[in-house]
Parts: sequence; structure tokens; C-alpha cells
Amino acid sequence: MQLDSQPPKVKVKKLPHSLGYPLLISVFLSLLMFLISLVYLPTAQPELPLFYTLDETTGPLVKKWYILIIPSIALLTSLINIFIVTKLNQKFSDLMVKLYTMASLMIVIILTLALIRIIYVTR
Repeated sequence: MQLDSQPPKVKVKKLPHSLGYPLLISVFLSLLMFLISLVYLPTAQPELPLFYTLDETTGPLVKKWYILIIPSIALLTSLINIFIVTKLNQKFSDLMVKLYTMASLMIVIILTLALIRIIYVTR
């Protein structure tokens, strides 16, 4: 009796290019946000309005190092979404995965716009 030494092949669905580009854009935007934040950090005011949409006028000011929270959230979101999309791609339809990918890209774009606004307001 001869045993087959090769494990059984599992068919894995590859990610289509239409899904890879939004994920790549979200990671690129996240890294660009980090770069912009690090360049802006030395010239930033000691306190920044990170939560500028709150009603209170004294509470929303935070130390300037908190500006790195926004790119951190964006990068973490991008990396988690890449992991989730690679798992979802095997189980769900292409439309559902594409909707999830576009939603995650929109989250990163909104965070990018928030960072740009904070920098614009404090210049």
C-alpha cells in the first residue's frame, strides 16, 4: 500500500484586480497620512482640535501627538479589511466582497479628509 505524500489541493479563489486596487489605495492613503502627520507634527500647535465636532469649546483640544491616531486607525482598518476580504472572497459572492471593499475604502477616505481638515484649521 502506497501513501500519497502530497496533501489534498484546496482551490482558493484569487482576488480579482477590481478588489485589489481599492485595498491598495486604502493602504497607500493610510501610509500617506502617516507621512503627512509626521511632517506636520514638528510645526503643529501644542494642542490640536482632534474632536472639533464636539459641542464643548474646551474639551476637544488634545496634545499634538494625538494627530497620529487618525492614520493609525486608517492603517489598522486597511490591514484588517485586507485580511477579512481574503477570507470573505472564498465564501461570499463577488458583489458582497466588492461592497465591503468599497465601504472600507470610503472609511479611509473620510479619515483622510478629517486629517486634512484638522491640518487646514490649525495652520
